[in-house]
Amino acid sequence: MRNVKMTIWIVITVVIMMAKQGFGVLVFNDGEIHNIDYAIVNHHVRVDYEAPGVQTTLNLLDGSSITEGYHLNAMNNSLVNILGGTVGGSVNAWDSSYVTFSGGSIELGFFGYGNSKITMSGGTVNGTSALGTLHAGESSQIAFYGGRVNGYLFARENSRIDWSGGTVSNDIRLGHNAVLTIYGSDFKVDGIPVSDNVINSIQGGDLYNETYRRLTGILAKGEILNNQFRVGGVASIVLVPEPATLLLLGLGVVILRSKR
Repeated sequence: MRNVKMTIWIVITVVIMMAKQGFGVLVFNDGEIHNIDYAIVNHHVRVDYEAPGVQTTLNLLDGSSITEGYHLNAMNNSLVNILGGTVGGSVNAWDSSYVTFSGGSIELGFFGYGNSKITMSGGTVNGTSALGTLHAGESSQIAFYGGRVNGYLFARENSRIDWSGGTVSNDIRLGHNAVLTIYGSDFKVDGIPVSDNVINSIQGGDLYNETYRRLTGILAKGEILNNQFRVGGVASIVLVPEPATLLLLGLGVVILRSKR
């Protein structure tokens, strides 16, 4: 009987240990710089969780990975640099954190909340969330310079996105009073050149009641822009001609004046 009880206790202990491993959380909040080039298995990762002002830095390097379905959360004033490797879940920037993404892949979406700041200059973001694969919420800010988003670009509430390079494979969706600023040239909506460089809602209500339109052009870094979009509420898309285009326009004015 004693051996049976001992066996049962061992089994329970193993199950508890497995459960802890399956739902583990790995926290970095010591204010140091951590370079990760190894696999983090079955753990969510939190940087500066409940530790405002500590300013921990986490660098994901080539060779790093976070198990599929597990998320990386940058919180408070932390800095996370994704230079390579794979995040099997989502990357979430909270509070006043700063996340840069220049290499590797994020499998379930890249999300900004609070007053966070995100810079994307490379790498690939995957996912199928209706809330977007690259998502700016609340008062977050995203600078999108390069890389590939295999899903939606979504901005809502008071968020801001600046887009000058990279590609988005699916729709652009803007709600509330979000602003998407796009730098490039040859902008057209449904094949018609844009005259005032600002695109607003048609209905003025929820973005999902809006009619799909198509925005085309060339981004400042050379990628082709060709996406369906919907703009709801008082959100807007602001189109900014690239410097070369502005220079040509300026030269045109000079030529006209000289002829006169």
